Amino acid sequence: ANLSTVGATYGFGSFVRLAEVSVSVGDTVTVGQSLGRVDTSGLAAQIAAAEADAAVAAAQVGLLGDAIDTTYDKEADVKDAKAKVLDAIDKIHDGKKKLLKARSSAKKTRVDLVAKLHAAEDLLANYPPMVPPGTNLPPKEALPGMIAGLKAGIKKLDAGVRKINSTLRTLAKGLKKATSGLRKLNDALVTIADARGSLRDVKKLATLQADALTVSVDLARLQVTLAELTSPVNGVVVSAVLAGSALAPGATAVSIRASRPSTCLLYTSRCV
Repeated sequence: ANLSTVGATYGFGSFVRLAEVSVSVGDTVTVGQSLGRVDTSGLAAQIAAAEADAAVAAAQVGLLGDAIDTTYDKEADVKDAKAKVLDAIDKIHDGKKKLLKARSSAKKTRVDLVAKLHAAEDLLANYPPMVPPGTNLPPKEALPGMIAGLKAGIKKLDAGVRKINSTLRTLAKGLKKATSGLRKLNDALVTIADARGSLRDVKKLATLQADALTVSVDLARLQVTLAELTSPVNGVVVSAVLAGSALAPGATAVSIRASRPSTCLLYTSRCV
């Protein structure tokens, strides 16, 4: 079972640490059996932070809905509505910063993924008939799985960036409209209906933002799904690193003696 270079492109760093190795030398393993997993504690923290941001955004939508209801009570409630609009606008600005940061990170990751994809495709097309001893090349039969994983990651990132770009354009237009609505709230002559309309506009923006912030959650969860080692074949374990070992992407984690050479790729769901 080999480590794939796919993991590093998703932010696991130059080295990965094996949190668990569930097999030992001499163990008999079957197809699909868990061999171990990578430490994803750092990713768990990222997911928690992304989920917290999305939850705050979703809660803001509910608060704005409540604020709309209050505008029906009396004109004095406009002051409360104004405070909520200001708070919502501040949160939308904060969400915009997070979306810009997520887009920048996604674009950088895409560059790495594309470079690795081209390298893997080139290696597959020009794989040497004989690999010199000591050469750190992944097995040829593992390359299609690596390429498929890289393409899937690129597709996921592209979809996320498109969603973020669309949301940012809508936010820019909506914030301009919300700011105009806020000026109306400061005008004593504005009506309750105007205030309610402004709140509705901001609520639409908050809903869009809450939906877009789930992109960060999806990206973090995608990384976690790429961290499991499973056996591709029935066989006997001939070597296995210890739990807690720090390995460079591409290093061997577990070797299995089977009827044919096979590999299990860390960070991908495909074993060959």
